[in-house]
Amino acid sequence: MLNEAASAVLKTQPRRKTVYSLRSNIALAAVAIALTLAIIAPLIMLFETAFFDENQNFVGLENFYNYFASPALLSSIFNSVWVACAATVITVFLASIYAFALTNVNIKGKGFFKLVAFLPILAPSLLPSLALVYLFGKQGVFKPLLGDIQIYGPIGILISYCFWLFPAILMLMMVSFRSVDQRLIEVSLSLGKNIWKTHYHVTLPAIRYGLISASLVAFIYVLTDFGIPKVIGGSFNMMALDVYKQIIGQQNMSMGAVISILLLLPAVFVFIFDRIQSKRHARFQAFQAKPYVSASNKKLEVVLGLFCGLVSGAILLIIFTAVLASFI
Repeated sequence: MLNEAASAVLKTQPRRKTVYSLRSNIALAAVAIALTLAIIAPLIMLFETAFFDENQNFVGLENFYNYFASPALLSSIFNSVWVACAATVITVFLASIYAFALTNVNIKGKGFFKLVAFLPILAPSLLPSLALVYLFGKQGVFKPLLGDIQIYGPIGILISYCFWLFPAILMLMMVSFRSVDQRLIEVSLSLGKNIWKTHYHVTLPAIRYGLISASLVAFIYVLTDFGIPKVIGGSFNMMALDVYKQIIGQQNMSMGAVISILLLLPAVFVFIFDRIQSKRHARFQAFQAKPYVSASNKKLEVVLGLFCGLVSGAILLIIFTAVLASFI
């Protein structure tokens, strides 16, 4: 009877149709055209500058040949790639452990650790590099701790990028760890698998898409940012910094456009790769997972609590240093 009554009500209810007026269609079309032009117009100017010389004569790939023929500029590609890879591996590793502690383990002070971890998301990329100069620069507070090691160069760049990327990567990894299903973990353990094999066969596949997305985001962020190497890079050249030097320093628009196109190619590749991965991952999105919470383990909770405390302490040290430096 209840089903018949529900069917009768549904049949008597008129279907609502979404009606778009002519005015709204015109407004949407205008916004779409404006956004498309805002993206395409700079790209057209960029490619035009790269294939023409200063006198607006078509030179084809000559500007690209000159770039790859320069040993100094060519070394920037190698420096950018290995720094981006190193910063990606370090940041994703630290953020994954931090996210696991916040989402799947009952550690104390979760709210505080989460608040501190997301503070760098409000900071510009220059903040960590400036703070490191005050801490470990030539006249830094903790300069004696480094001895002969210089903060200017790849070491300072890596530390600054890890600080800057951490909150963005942490958000992606927290979402991934929330997709780990408690029921699958329990089934694996009940079948005799130990905790390490369970995480390898259950947890890792569940967070695989998040790991890939986080790694791609971190890699592109490092590859295209020039603020950090400009402040703390010293004589260490990177591709994004070369764009700044060529355009602002030498007014060489053609060479700056060439480097910009080379930086654009990885971003396009990452976008296409991410779209392919998202389609493969779409079949898991409809599955409602029961968030996994590990069984009470005092040793694990203490170790992860200390880890989160060390990471939070490093973040607060950099932020407080930058704040105090603003009053000098």
